[in-house]
Amino acid sequence: MTKPKLHLVCNAHLDPAWQWDWQSGEGGAYNRTPHDVFLAWFRDLLDILRESSIGFSLWNFRGAFGVLDSGRADVAYEDFQGHKLDRKLLDLLKTR
Repeated sequence: MTKPKLHLVCNAHLDPAWQWDWQSGEGGAYNRTPHDVFLAWFRDLLDILRESSIGFSLWNFRGAFGVLDSGRADVAYEDFQGHKLDRKLLDLLKTR
């Protein structure tokens, strides 16, 4: 089995936001929000932003609002290079 590759921009404030007419800024949901509720809300939000050609970024990549090490109690984490990966959130981001 090949190891998955993960590519990221290390600072959301260095992204090419100047290329967009509009962007939503940083977003996410508190890590005490039930995971299924967060994913449903975030899926709807991403669809609206995509349909409106509005860019977005997560509040953070690693931490309470991120894909890694969010500290959510109700996530079945996947080990990723010593971190806890929220695969459902990552897959959602990849499909949107």
